[in-house]
Amino acid sequence: MERLVDKALQPLNGNTTYNDAIVVPANTFPDNPAAPSPGVYKVIVVLLLRNNNLVTDVAAVAEGPLLRIG
Repeated sequence: MERLVDKALQPLNGNTTYNDAIVVPANTFPDNPAAPSPGVYKVIVVLLLRNNNLVTDVAAVAEGPLLRIG
């Protein structure tokens, strides 16, 4: 299963570091699901640099924690 659960836009302002929170809405993932849904899920974040609203060739991927559901 692959799903977009949140997105955030951070305008560049010359800082060397940026941060934001990604919020997973309630009930996005099942609570104590029956087979075959239970398992381990991985959070992956893709960062893209936009210049004048155009995606550039600069991108980054960060893999977050594993989440056990069910």
